[in-house]
Amino acid sequence: MKIWQIKLNQVPSKVGLSLIKWWYLLTLLIVLSLGQLQRFNIFHDISFYLHDLLIAGWLALNSLQLLSYVKAANYLAHLRIWWRELAFGGWLIFGMIFATPEIAPWLYLLRLVFYTLFLVSLRIAFQNKLVVLRVITVLLGLLYVWYGILQYLFLPDTTFLFQFGWDDHYYRLIGTFLDPNFAGMIIVLVLTYLYSLKKLMSFPHFVITNLLLISALTVTYSRASYLAFFVLIGLFICSPKTKNFSSIKHRTLHDLFQRSGWGLAALLVMLLTYLLAPKPGGEGVNLSRTASIQARVKTSQLALENHTPRSFWVGKGFYSADLLQLETDPLHPTHARVPDNLFIFVFTSTGMVGLLLFMSLLMKYGIWLVRHDWLMFGALLATLIHSQFNNTLLEPFIFLFLGMGFSSLPKIKTESIRL
Repeated sequence: MKIWQIKLNQVPSKVGLSLIKWWYLLTLLIVLSLGQLQRFNIFHDISFYLHDLLIAGWLALNSLQLLSYVKAANYLAHLRIWWRELAFGGWLIFGMIFATPEIAPWLYLLRLVFYTLFLVSLRIAFQNKLVVLRVITVLLGLLYVWYGILQYLFLPDTTFLFQFGWDDHYYRLIGTFLDPNFAGMIIVLVLTYLYSLKKLMSFPHFVITNLLLISALTVTYSRASYLAFFVLIGLFICSPKTKNFSSIKHRTLHDLFQRSGWGLAALLVMLLTYLLAPKPGGEGVNLSRTASIQARVKTSQLALENHTPRSFWVGKGFYSADLLQLETDPLHPTHARVPDNLFIFVFTSTGMVGLLLFMSLLMKYGIWLVRHDWLMFGALLATLIHSQFNNTLLEPFIFLFLGMGFSSLPKIKTESIRL
């Protein structure tokens, strides 16, 4: 099977999906690729995406399958495996009950639950052909990048978006996310997933696609995305011959030099693209800019102010009004609703107890991925690093795209997740 030669009409029979579900899923993913262009504001602080409704419809189509999966589950065994997730979710709900009477935070939580169920349903639906799900994920990512390239070539001046509450970027690739940071992180994830499919591609296709992706990443001028990519390059050079780190086979000097050469080639492509790309003006293309750093520090300071003993331990609530007040800060875009740092957001939302539970979850998945799949470990690590500057993990499109990578992991023994 070549990644470019997948016949869409043959996938349902191979995977075991009905034609209705298959074409519904394709429609959902095409809508998802439209990013912020399919966003609607109901009220000042409540917005939703068209793909939210389609995900709800997908869950309805697969409700019987999900229910049968739940009925067949060994609850005691699952409790031993997922107790951290249940504890964090329970604490999150507990804090919201006592912290906020508003409806908006509960809608955000409902969206998170729906997204998680959607990712679980994808793994169940593609359990016989998980590689097909990984290919679909890569194709979705390439569609994101294609939109971004078209925007960069034909609409490089997006300063008009400022009047709609977005940053006024100039000659930066922002794609349908309307944000170069999230566009850059998607590109980093696509590069990661693409490497896992290199055996399904011809060598010229693989090289050309990587060159295109790295060039696109460069013209986002997103330093957080650059850092995430550099971390991936380091993991690529040091990675074992096997898929996991638990059975490392030391590489020969030839292997190390070869991989270092690929890494240096990627950095050279970035440098050449940066030097050749047009820079007619604006602070966004200046990699030494400081205004965005000052804005992030300011929002973090605002989020950490005015903590009571209760909010220190329980938090102020998931996307509560206390966090939404960041929106009025003149240094920050109108659509930004939370602190830019993921850990500060979790702390202000769920308190110190919630933060400790969340860090325990990250350690659990990090250790498991180190033992089983270094590529997805790299994807998670890169996302967490990026999240220190943009709260990336909980951005809807990043959450779904990273989750689709997890959903398409090769089959594993569930007991191995227990740490």
